[in-house]
Amino acid sequence: MISNINGRENTAVGASTLLSNNSGQSNSAFGAGAMVNSTTGNSNTAVGSGALISNVAGSNATAIGSSAMLYSNDSSTPFTNSNVAVGYEALRGSFTPSANTGLSNTAVDTNLW
Repeated sequence: MISNINGRENTAVGASTLLSNNSGQSNSAFGAGAMVNSTTGNSNTAVGSGALISNVAGSNATAIGSSAMLYSNDSSTPFTNSNVAVGYEALRGSFTPSANTGLSNTAVDTNLW
């Protein structure tokens, strides 16, 4: 959380975890690179290396598993994500994060894109 300015109630464990967070609140990220690009998202949970890595301003997402929601929407405009992904690369999405705009989805298994 090297970029943290106004964020509070965040937990980051692992190399580059929540690295870009500057005002996001109530986030929990565990694993190398988890939520590395998140700047203003709130109430997200990312567990696993690379989980929710593309998220910038989305809130209320849960990603559990290595690379879960890897290419989630990277919009800098705040939005309620509300997706749940459990498993290796669950809800990974297309290689173009801005194209991954689905909300309120649940994926439990590996490689469910």
